[in-house]
Amino acid sequence: MSKPLFRHKKKAPQPAPVFVTPVGPPEPDYVLRLRWAEDRVVRLSEQIERFMKTQANPFFEEIDPATGEHVFRSRKMGSPPANIGLEISECLFHLRSTLDYVAQRLGDVHSGPIPKANIEELRKPEFPIFGERPPNSREWAKKIGRAHPDAIKIIEDMQPYRGGDYTVHPLWVLHELNNIDKHRMITPVAVARLIKDIHEVNAKTLRARIPLGGPLEAGTEVYRTSYVAINPDLPSYIKVDFIVDIGFDDTSVVAYHPVRAWLTAILEFIKRDVIQALQGYL
Repeated sequence: MSKPLFRHKKKAPQPAPVFVTPVGPPEPDYVLRLRWAEDRVVRLSEQIERFMKTQANPFFEEIDPATGEHVFRSRKMGSPPANIGLEISECLFHLRSTLDYVAQRLGDVHSGPIPKANIEELRKPEFPIFGERPPNSREWAKKIGRAHPDAIKIIEDMQPYRGGDYTVHPLWVLHELNNIDKHRMITPVAVARLIKDIHEVNAKTLRARIPLGGPLEAGTEVYRTSYVAINPDLPSYIKVDFIVDIGFDDTSVVAYHPVRAWLTAILEFIKRDVIQALQGYL
């Protein structure tokens, strides 16, 4: 049997067409860091919310037999999850790093990048936060001196020392909590409370006392009042609405204030008052 003169070769399979999605310029590091910080804050808030839902109404009212006053006290509360302090640490780290990335970016955009071999200069940029006093010119130049003068003025105007109570300024709160976490201990927490509202129902308050903040323990006094009925023929009482949440423990700032409220406030300040205000220089 004769062999065919030509052999038909099988065609090799053709690769599937590759569609390339156009890729824009990479996002700046400060944007990525801020996004990660926001994700950590949301995750922590959800964890705290799950814990708080397991806690029953923690308050009860009794009459002080010695004074006849109405006293509101707390019942024993559950202990916050053990990892909450570490979760807070991660939030603080990423929030503070976002600010330092902003400082580095401002200098690179206005004055050009620092050569990678110049380690000493690379260590200098830092987002300045001054609360107790204004910075001297040397401190200012070291931290933010490479940025555009107008950007420097914006940062100067937002400094905690510029007015009001600097201890509750979002930047100072972040500065202090981050330093505590980095150099002293994992951020301590406790179940804490704030009074949201007080309702007088057919009642006129004669005197009242709100003890200073502290952890909620069994029997902790949270409100004391004395009142008289406006109409003696009708029932009268005082209703107190509390906000109960996991708060910072005995820290140098915002002690016993809600953790998630403050972390959210710091996050929003960075997004609005820092990044949005400096957008033209980033």
